[in-house]
Amino acid sequence: MGFRSAKELGDKGEAWVRAWLKDEGYQVIPFGLIDNGGAPKLEGWIESEILPDIAAVKDGSITLVEVKTKHRITDQRARKRLEHGIELHCWEDYQKVAQKMGLPCVLAILQLEPPQFYMAPLEEAAIGAVHYSGPNMPKPMIYFDMRRFELYDIEGEVPIPTMPINALKPWETKTVFKPQSGRQPPLF
Repeated sequence: MGFRSAKELGDKGEAWVRAWLKDEGYQVIPFGLIDNGGAPKLEGWIESEILPDIAAVKDGSITLVEVKTKHRITDQRARKRLEHGIELHCWEDYQKVAQKMGLPCVLAILQLEPPQFYMAPLEEAAIGAVHYSGPNMPKPMIYFDMRRFELYDIEGEVPIPTMPINALKPWETKTVFKPQSGRQPPLF
């Protein structure tokens, strides 16, 4: 499973989660596909924060969803737990955006090996999370105790769509991704 970049891997993971949410009856706003030369942001004159990747809408409510696609989980023996981590500044931005917008936000982690899908509200994910920065880390990170996340079964390989991921540009025609039959998006 070769990816040219971390961004390509992330884009495909976001596409998979969008398809999964649609299968669960949600409509989605894909903030992650906004092409502004970088990560889409909630912008003001003085400050700005990175937006979570998706707004999921169902039954009159909106939930923000930040998607992280990871190759494998870390067995953190010193803390006696399994962990996934993200850059600390991103985590802080997701929390600020959720607070400013007055909306719940979940962290969704799509793991490739073994194939697993985790989700937790930010408040739950924060319990027991550990910040780390050191000589081997180019940026400060935060690591989450995966026991705080709900685990969703994925059968077989992680079914990430193979369609090309294009940013939403109003002047171009849009390609709509529809999962094939069943509840799972297509496999690689």
